[in-house]
Amino acid sequence: MAASPAHRARHRPVAAALRAHPYLALGAASLAGGVLSVAVLPLGIGSDAWAWLVWGRELLGGGLDPTNGPSWKPLPVVFTTPLALLGEAAPILWTVVARGGALLALIFAYRIGVRLSGRLAGAFAVLALVLTDLVDYAASADSEPLVTALCLWALERHLDGRRGHALALLALAALGRPETWLLLIPYAGFVWVREPRLRYAAGAVLVVPPALWLGPTWLATGDPFSAGERANRLTAASLATADVPALAVVAETVRLVALPVLGAALVAAGAAVAVALGGRGSRGAALTTAVGRRARTGFRSPVAHVGALILAVTATLWVAVVAGLTEVSFTGNERYLFPAVAAICVLGGVGAGVIVRAVAGGRGGARAVAATLVLLAIAAPFGVERARDVVGVRGEARDRARIIAGVEPAVARVGGRVGILACGGPAVTRPGTQGTLAWELGLPLSAVERSWPPDPRLDLRPPTVVFSRAERRFNLVARREILAPRLVPVPLGPRLEGWQVFVVGAGGEAARAAVARCRPPA
Repeated sequence: MAASPAHRARHRPVAAALRAHPYLALGAASLAGGVLSVAVLPLGIGSDAWAWLVWGRELLGGGLDPTNGPSWKPLPVVFTTPLALLGEAAPILWTVVARGGALLALIFAYRIGVRLSGRLAGAFAVLALVLTDLVDYAASADSEPLVTALCLWALERHLDGRRGHALALLALAALGRPETWLLLIPYAGFVWVREPRLRYAAGAVLVVPPALWLGPTWLATGDPFSAGERANRLTAASLATADVPALAVVAETVRLVALPVLGAALVAAGAAVAVALGGRGSRGAALTTAVGRRARTGFRSPVAHVGALILAVTATLWVAVVAGLTEVSFTGNERYLFPAVAAICVLGGVGAGVIVRAVAGGRGGARAVAATLVLLAIAAPFGVERARDVVGVRGEARDRARIIAGVEPAVARVGGRVGILACGGPAVTRPGTQGTLAWELGLPLSAVERSWPPDPRLDLRPPTVVFSRAERRFNLVARREILAPRLVPVPLGPRLEGWQVFVVGAGGEAARAAVARCRPPA
């Protein structure tokens, strides 16, 4: 049925506002997608996100304890602090924001690909990015996809000539990953020189991000670099443990993007360089000029190659910085590489577009279709394997969601926060659940002891209430694998929702006395 004139009149202002502010429409669409994702992808929030939620709640209450958990990161806390006003809804709402950021990254990957080399390039860029760890990070409510979206948005605004917008977006991205500073600092210098009216803004973005990275931890702990010290703590997955960490970072980057995408990205970068050099008309450059003319047909506009060069330089610098830091004992987590991986994926999409347009002479037709099919055939073996990994993310998120859902009834079983604190301080032995329990109990992260491999034993000040994975041979596992020999575990009740809760004491009588104080509900 056709809409009535009155209905159309009511919605006309909204449609006009969205047309006048297209980025508002993109943001709204991304958040709507984030809401939809909660219904499709289980709420498997990762350990870092729980820490950001706890810190946001603490800041709202006028305090902050960043001495435990992951290293301090300002960008997500900018969101989780106001979201804490909504209480128990905050985890879901942060998940909506984080997953909306992932969708926004896909949107800008497509837009930049289309801008540089046509719709095919945009489609290839999106496909390449989806087949990375993007879905996994989105499922865990990590912030790297949001950082990536801000960086790609900044590139689009720069290409539009809106340098002030690009500067602000890079400054926001710099709150999520310190590697972004290698883009922000030179770009602020560029804006300072080229846009005198923006000099105050250029100066501000060199002060505000470092202040938000260092200031809160300085005020809370007296050490502005405490977050960096935690970022240097090696784990089994750290690339810094490799024989040659810098080479391990490069190899990991290649693995994350897949060889066909990297090959297409190199084609795009080479074509962009050829166009740039071919336009100079330097002496003895007849061949370069000819190659440049041919390469130019792969781009949509005479200046589109500039965007490809920016992507190539950004990805190269980012990987080089992470490799260098990892070589000097920075942990080298693969998440640190994700914005560079995304830039390579977009560049790979552009490379695919350049190849097809160059083969087809800048036009469509049978040759363009044939070139597209050849590219798909080359990428298919890699794509199928990656697609299996992406599909498997849902199962992993479902497992995390089940663990998270079990925390509340497990806490209630032992009398809630009051009952647990009456027994002793809480502890967890399940990886990634420290923040979950801290959020549920309304405690800082430092108030929840944690222990898991590679150092699984708890060295507690008994009595302590320990939340552990439910095991059939619980006491044996608890004694031999979790607790120091002097500690004795006493279960507080039956296994519940995959959790086993017990209290430990320095001897059987002390543990039983602590259990008596708990008095969990029947």
